[in-house]
Amino acid sequence: MVQFSKLLIFSSLLVFNYLYEGRSANKAPSFHLSPIKYQYFHFGYKSMIADSLWLHLLPDIDTIVPKPANKANTWQYEVINTVTDLAPHFRTVYRSGGDVLSVVLDDREGATKIFEKGLGVFPTYWPLLYSAAYHFMEEEKNPKKAAELLLVASQNGGPEWFISLAGKLYSESGQKDLAIRSLLDYLKRFPKAEGRERVLERLKALGVTPDTYSN
Repeated sequence: MVQFSKLLIFSSLLVFNYLYEGRSANKAPSFHLSPIKYQYFHFGYKSMIADSLWLHLLPDIDTIVPKPANKANTWQYEVINTVTDLAPHFRTVYRSGGDVLSVVLDDREGATKIFEKGLGVFPTYWPLLYSAAYHFMEEEKNPKKAAELLLVASQNGGPEWFISLAGKLYSESGQKDLAIRSLLDYLKRFPKAEGRERVLERLKALGVTPDTYSN
């Protein structure tokens, strides 16, 4: 009972600090501890702390805040990475987190780390493979790896068209098709996301609007 009370107090401090210090414009949410230090101050409740960090990241996950000069990655990456350290099998974080880092925040390095980390734990989870394929094709400019990921996805429950698309990824038309499908899928999964405009801009650059693409 005492331990549970300590956890409630600890979680309350985290939430209070996030809600009241983390809403300033153009400023990343601040925490009583840097995200990485939560790995060492979890009082044995790793999963609960991971849940709390993730839930309170979500409202601002796609908010673009300029990276400090001394930071290689966005603050969102730091939180996502900490969540997956605390709860390595928190599957949705790898895909949703990787997608936001890649598609909206342009944190290519952070997205690559999260996708590779997730695939190390869930090598046959086809939605994660699909999102990673788009990232490696579009951001890392690695169609070979993207094609390999799509093939693995097709062998583990993914749609049959993954197979034909994988074979076309070495062509410009195939790469465009994957980009369009992935971006539309993102809009479907995150219909009210703040980063929606960024995704629409990417689609517009491809000559597509959501209401005119029916493939």
